[in-house]
Amino acid sequence: MKALFELMNAHPRPFALFGDACTNVNEVVAMASKYWHILHLSYAELHAKFATADAQEMYPTFFRMVPGYQNSNLARCHLIFQFNWTRVGTLKQSDDPRFSLPHESLTTRLEHGFGVQVVYTAGITHDEIENIGYELAALKKRDARILIGDFEESLAVRILCEAYQRGMYGENYAWILPGYHKSK
Repeated sequence: MKALFELMNAHPRPFALFGDACTNVNEVVAMASKYWHILHLSYAELHAKFATADAQEMYPTFFRMVPGYQNSNLARCHLIFQFNWTRVGTLKQSDDPRFSLPHESLTTRLEHGFGVQVVYTAGITHDEIENIGYELAALKKRDARILIGDFEESLAVRILCEAYQRGMYGENYAWILPGYHKSK
């Protein structure tokens, strides 16, 4: 922070700051940059707090160059509508607002804007991942075959392995997941 304040007192003062992917840092800098009237850009910020109704007021000079998960909701709704799917099941990571907040918005939009029935929403956390079998069983019991997941990659491996063991894959199932863009 000391370096940031020194930079703000330098002449000429910068007109833009390039932030990183760390939400804790971006939030503080974004809140301060509005008082300096300095543009703040982040190349990888995905947190839902930057897409809320009051975000423009709280972070007016903050912009992200990558869309957040919230931004993909409309596309997912239209995908489901395009295939005439009328019933879906969902899985959300409840212990991370990057996933849980946009997911709640998605289910509301599906039900009220597109007339799609959300038959069950499974909540998953890191601490309770061993319960994923129960959650998948609840989805299967309700005959949810279109499954929308909002969770991080570390949970995806465990969830998809459990789904495979329960036979929740193949031509009778469609999984709609976030893009995990790591190359190995």
